[in-house]
Amino acid sequence: MANNYVYIIGYGSLLNFNSIEKTIFNLNVNEDYIHLLKQNFNNLNINKILLYEKKIRIAYVKNLKRSFCVPINYKNKITNSWISLGTYQKKNAIINCTIFPVNKNQLIELDSREKYYKKIEINYNDIQIIKGDKLNNKIKIFCYIIDKKLFKKPSLKYPILQSYIDICIKGCLYIDFILKNKNFEFTIKFIQNTYNWKKLKYWINDRIYSRRPYHYINNSLIIDKLLTNYIFKKYNSTIIL
Repeated sequence: MANNYVYIIGYGSLLNFNSIEKTIFNLNVNEDYIHLLKQNFNNLNINKILLYEKKIRIAYVKNLKRSFCVPINYKNKITNSWISLGTYQKKNAIINCTIFPVNKNQLIELDSREKYYKKIEINYNDIQIIKGDKLNNKIKIFCYIIDKKLFKKPSLKYPILQSYIDICIKGCLYIDFILKNKNFEFTIKFIQNTYNWKKLKYWINDRIYSRRPYHYINNSLIIDKLLTNYIFKKYNSTIIL
């Protein structure tokens, strides 16, 4: 790939291809945009997007730990604060993730989006590709990590949001589809090596229709089943604010 490209590690919402592409292709549409655009090819070159997805690697990265630890505060009197996923450097820890290419302009868009994080270069030897072409060891690979000064735990002020988890896990489920996993192995690994759930004391079900989410969220019942089996049962809790 041309030298003006670098690679970014996606470990939270950036596991979701729709989330990536909305940012780097400057799309302002809902998460079903690929389906919609297929109805009208004049809106965008859909083949370009689908080709881009083929360039995304699926991988493990060592010495990074994923956690709910990034406070998101818009500093206004209307938008409530919440907590997002972040990673930080931790010896012998590991995350499952994607690695995707961006050019200079797309990197500017991502830097703006990930303003609560700092960007660091990742050691090539810490990366194990699960699926996709081998990376050139001369390519720069970056990850957005949490600044230790900003690190927070989930709390009443900074709760975990179900809508955010949905975005991340829907991304994982699509990766399971790509890997032809029968039992959602990638998604389960994502749940298991994500930390700081804070025993679900600070978890808000903010879905638009929390009683019947399956009417507008694809795979919501699968998401709920996996969270129940691997998180709620672990803490023996059903507490949702």
